[in-house]
Amino acid sequence: MADPKKAKDKNTDAGSDAWEAIAVFEQILAAIPNDSDTLATLTHAYEMVGDHTRAREYLIRLANVLMDKGDTESVGMLIEKLKSFVGEGDASAQATVLRFEEMGAALGTVAEPIPVKAGVEVAPAERAVVSRASVAAKRASTVSDELAFAWHLHQSNFLTQEEYAKVAQDLTEVSTSAAEVTVSVLHVLNDRGFRNLESVITFACRETNTPPILLSSFELVRDTQAMLPLDYCIRRGVLVFELMGTNALVTVLNPYNKALRQEVQSLVSRPCYFFVAMPGDFDLVIGKIKDKGKEGAAAKPA
Repeated sequence: MADPKKAKDKNTDAGSDAWEAIAVFEQILAAIPNDSDTLATLTHAYEMVGDHTRAREYLIRLANVLMDKGDTESVGMLIEKLKSFVGEGDASAQATVLRFEEMGAALGTVAEPIPVKAGVEVAPAERAVVSRASVAAKRASTVSDELAFAWHLHQSNFLTQEEYAKVAQDLTEVSTSAAEVTVSVLHVLNDRGFRNLESVITFACRETNTPPILLSSFELVRDTQAMLPLDYCIRRGVLVFELMGTNALVTVLNPYNKALRQEVQSLVSRPCYFFVAMPGDFDLVIGKIKDKGKEGAAAKPA
């Protein structure tokens, strides 16, 4: 029979951990007040601890920040929840919904995002639609998954509370950058010169049953490179590096991200076997791919 005292202690610890995380993200938000990823994380965190008033405040604030950025597609994902608040008599939610509807009327009907298919070139006009609708949405989910990875490392005593706070802030800042960079815990730790990086990777590989791989020892061919758009690979920290019959061998930088594995498998339309690469090794291979792309473009006749 379960010990009620132990169960209570466990729930108390979980609640304490959640409030610690909230304190960290409140600090990040104080430094970057209009960061949509931090607002989304705090909305979810306050829901988890049962503070629905604060969760509602942050959701409304998030919607307005997204509209300030012109990201109506992402606001559209929140609108039903906002409307439920209107039904409860929330004036702030009502004003936010009205603003969204006015923006929609001014812009006209928003086109459905065009899916990016593996190995298919996307026209510039279509790419603009994809960027507005799907890339922005992916950024939010990416940083959330990486923050979960960092929090797990903190819980497993690989990161102190202070180190976790710094990693969380770096991830948030990187995710808002317009530059083509990888949003990854392993990259942040590598850039910070974290002395136990190899131990972290060994631990993550063992926990997720995902073997490590020396990515630079493989010669990537056109068939594998064409399976996923390069900008997607860089941002999400994933790369198809070899084919084995009908299977794809894929490296990831966050082995805990099950949703990413499913997404990649769906995009490449074949079974995948996953591995973990060192961040520096991943960047080296990405650099080689970029160089080959430049050489190919230069070799084409004008």
